[in-house]
Amino acid sequence: IMCKILAFTNATQLKINNKLLNVLKSAVTMASDKDGFGYSIQGAKGFYGEKTLDVSSKFFSWFDTSDTTRSQPFVQLNQDSFGKKSPTTGGLIAHGRLSTNTKNLSCTHPYVTQKYSLIHNGVVQDLADEPIVCKTPNDTEILLRYWERDGISGVTKNCAGYYALAIQESKSLLHIVKDSMAMLHVAWCKSIDSWIFATTKEIIFKVAKDMKWEVDPPEAVKDNVWLIFSGNECISEEEITP
Repeated sequence: IMCKILAFTNATQLKINNKLLNVLKSAVTMASDKDGFGYSIQGAKGFYGEKTLDVSSKFFSWFDTSDTTRSQPFVQLNQDSFGKKSPTTGGLIAHGRLSTNTKNLSCTHPYVTQKYSLIHNGVVQDLADEPIVCKTPNDTEILLRYWERDGISGVTKNCAGYYALAIQESKSLLHIVKDSMAMLHVAWCKSIDSWIFATTKEIIFKVAKDMKWEVDPPEAVKDNVWLIFSGNECISEEEITP
């Protein structure tokens, strides 16, 4: 039982609409990950995306509606958005959450700053002599704050546990990080001209089936690796020591 992550290195050929978002939500929450869904897209005007706590209902994007109900003071919101929808320039990441701490929108992935958008599968703890300051009780934020401060070295030197990460940076860079304990698979999808990374093979197969895409057989991503993609090109591959 674990959170589920899903990442596309190139989302420029995807039509971002409710159909696609519901397929992604269904794929990453089809097992036990019912505590939240979120996605982030690299657009011309920066990251944009949404988070929701209601994974059992059909997802309706706020970017495509003019619904005024949510602006009323008597409405309890279980969905949030960030950024401004704009033409896609890079990848897409999506996350299904199984909560190990507080279940709320603040702890729902992705964790987004001005420079990064991050999703995580795993459980970590901060082993630094002076633990980094976080705003939420979610251990994923520990990874984000160390990544912001020191990049991959901040994560490997200070975080114990296990993790697979997908981190968007700028308009087109995508970081993929996997230690020796977390699960992660990858497959090429020529229907959309993109690599697809996901926690399990079943996620990739389900998305491909529901979207009627042709996808190669998924393979396991090797252990202790840090990859950087610019679009579909892997521009850097390094071994890490967690």
